Amino acid sequence: MSPCEKHGKASERLVAFEGIDTGRRFLACAEPEGQNCGFVEWVDHQWPPTMQNALLKLWAMVEDSKSARVNDNLESSFTIHHLTEEKNKLEANYDKLVQDVHELMSFQEDRVVDLRYLQDNLTYQQQCRSELLADMKAQMAKKDAEFEKLKQNYEVLLNLTRAQATVIQNLKLKHIKDK
Repeated sequence: MSPCEKHGKASERLVAFEGIDTGRRFLACAEPEGQNCGFVEWVDHQWPPTMQNALLKLWAMVEDSKSARVNDNLESSFTIHHLTEEKNKLEANYDKLVQDVHELMSFQEDRVVDLRYLQDNLTYQQQCRSELLADMKAQMAKKDAEFEKLKQNYEVLLNLTRAQATVIQNLKLKHIKDK
C-alpha cells in the first residue's frame, strides 16, 4: 500500500462509484476533507473501452430516470395544485350559493303573502338547493377520485424509484463482492 506523498501516512482504500471508473479501486489521501492533499493512485487498471461505454450508458440511464421522476413529480404537483384551486373555487361558489339561499329565504319571510305561495316557493327552493348540492357533491366526488388516482400513480412511481434504487445498490454490492 502506497503512503500519501505529502503526509506520509497510509492511504485509504476506496472504490469509485461514478462515471467510467465505477467499480475501480484506488488509494487516496486519508486526511479529512479540507486537509486532504488530493493524492490518488489507481489499484485497478483502466476499464476496457467497451466497459467504459457500458458504464457511461448506465449512468446516462440513471440520470434520465432521475430526470423523468422529477418531471413526473412536477407534473403531479401542478395537477394537484390545479385540482386544489378548482376545489377551493367550488367551495367558494357553494358558500355563495348558501348565502344567496339564506338571503332569498329572509326576503321571502319578510313578504306578506299567503301560506300556499310561501310553501310552493320554499319547496321549489329546496328542490333547487338539493339539485345544486347533489351536482356539487358529484363534482367534488369526481375531483376526489381524480386526486386519489393521481396519489396512487405517485405512490407507484415512488415504489418504482425505490425498487430501482435497491436494484442498483444490489448490483453494486454484487459487483463489489464479485471482485
